[in-house]
Parts: sequence; C-alpha cells; structure tokens
Amino acid sequence: DYVFYECRNLTCITLLGGLKKIGDRAFSDCTSLTNITIPDSVTEIGDSAFSDCTSLTSITIPDSVTKIGYWTFSDCTSLTNIIIPDSVTEIDSSAFYGCTSLTVSGSAGSYAETYAKENNIQFVAE
Repeated sequence: DYVFYECRNLTCITLLGGLKKIGDRAFSDCTSLTNITIPDSVTEIGDSAFSDCTSLTSITIPDSVTKIGYWTFSDCTSLTNIIIPDSVTEIDSSAFYGCTSLTVSGSAGSYAETYAKENNIQFVAE
C-alpha cells in the first residue's frame, strides 16, 4: 500500500512478475504517470490504486485480475480506454468515478460489459 503514492514525476513503470496485488493507493496522485505494465501474476487491483493519475490515458488489465477495487481509477481525467478481460468478475461501482471520457473494451456478454452499461460508460466489444 502507498508504495509510489504522490510520486508526481513518475511517468512509466513495469511491474515484475510474482506480484499478486497492486496495493491500496499504490500509485495514487502520480500525476505524470502515462504508462504502466501490469504483470499476469496480479489478481487484484486495490482501492484507489491509480486514483488521480491524471496523465494516464489507457491501460490493459491482464487476464489474471479478478477484482478492481473502490475508487481504483477515480479522477483519471485523461483515461480514455481500458481493456478489461473476462477474468474480472468484480468492479466497485466507483472504480472509474470522474473518468468522463472513458471507453471500456472487453468481450460481449462479459462482466465488463454489464458493469459499463450499469454505470453509463461506453463499451466496445473486442
């Protein structure tokens, strides 16, 4: 938790395999973060993990992730695209709060599609 909290000059990071969870507020307020690579070992993205990462424009969630927590990507105002795999079966209703230009991409009939429609987020089937 809070490992890179408020690292405002951090622009890009690649996390190594073996990591199981991205902790709560791990990258919160990293306002210059534009790119992050999440390894296939991650199963959960914690609460507010990327909140207020205002330069983050897109992200791909790996197939290993099953849960996206509370406020995870909230107020990521530049986030326009997120790819959510079928493995994700839990997304908190506030996970994308304030992401006004967001499009969720995923499989037709997936939990991601249901979530997007229930939360008035544009969805594109891949």
